[in-house]
Formats: sequence, C-alpha cells, structure tokens
Amino acid sequence: LPVVSISATGPTTFCDGGTVDLIANPPSGSYVWSTGEMGDEITVGDSGDYSLVATNEFGCSASSNVIQVTANPLPAIPTISTVSAGGSATLTSNPEASYLWSTGETTQSISTTVEGEYTVTVSDVNQCSATSYPTTVAFAQPNQTTFSANGVTATLQPDTVPEGAVFTVDVITD
Repeated sequence: LPVVSISATGPTTFCDGGTVDLIANPPSGSYVWSTGEMGDEITVGDSGDYSLVATNEFGCSASSNVIQVTANPLPAIPTISTVSAGGSATLTSNPEASYLWSTGETTQSISTTVEGEYTVTVSDVNQCSATSYPTTVAFAQPNQTTFSANGVTATLQPDTVPEGAVFTVDVITD
C-alpha cells in the first residue's frame, strides 16, 4: 500500500478570501482529493475537511490524513453614525472587537473639528476586518442660510441676507 499524508503550506484558519495550498507527501503516484481534483497539490479557500486517496504504480490505494480548513467570515461593512453640534462632530462605528479610524484613533467613537472624509476599519475576534465607506464631515458656516428642495441646495452668505428677510425657493426641473 502507498504511504501518503497531506500537509498545508500555511495556516489552515484564515479570513474569507484567503487560501492555503495542500500538498501530498511524498509526491509520487496518482492522487484524487476529497474535492474530486487530481494531482499532488490543491489550493483551497473554503471551510471543510480535506483528504486524498493515493494510488501507487501497482494499483494499490490508501487514504491520507484529514486536514481541517476554516475560512472565517468577514465582519459586516461598518456603518458610521454622525452627530454634529456647532463646529464639532462625533463619529461612531457599529460594535466590533477593534477599530482603526483614518485618523489613526482606535476607539469606537471619535470626535473631530476638522472637515473631511473619514473611514473606520473594524476587526473581529478572528482578526478578520472590513472597512466602512467614507463619511464626509462638513460644518455649516455661522449665520449661513441654506435652502434645499427636490435635491437642489442654494446657500446665501450672511452679508447677502437682509435681517428679517423671507425667501421663497422655487425649484424648476425639466
């Protein structure tokens, strides 16, 4: 009977999207893997138990050991909630094991007085991570008057708006 075992070229536990190569030892004879693939090496990215059957030149067959592969799911793409007051904003991520903001901060919530785009990368207990879509922080200027209707926004600066003025905004669309 052939003597065969399989080994992994790297960690057998990883995050979704990762892979590991499984190799037959010694690499001689013919091999049929539990996946149905043939050859002395396969690349796997799905969770499962993997083994092979080796057949030698005399037509004798033997089964290998089993290697368990675990592909941990990625965390959900984080969402950022924003609370603005005056000239500052607090950004908060949904709960996860760890956080890394685009500012370098590592807490679930951050405060900022700087306008711009912010993202957060969260990692779970398996060290699998996901990054949020950018969130823009912008602050209204003092005494700025903004009108919005049907997706159109108009802004009047303080020195162009007479005190006590009343405005009507008509939005005309084609």
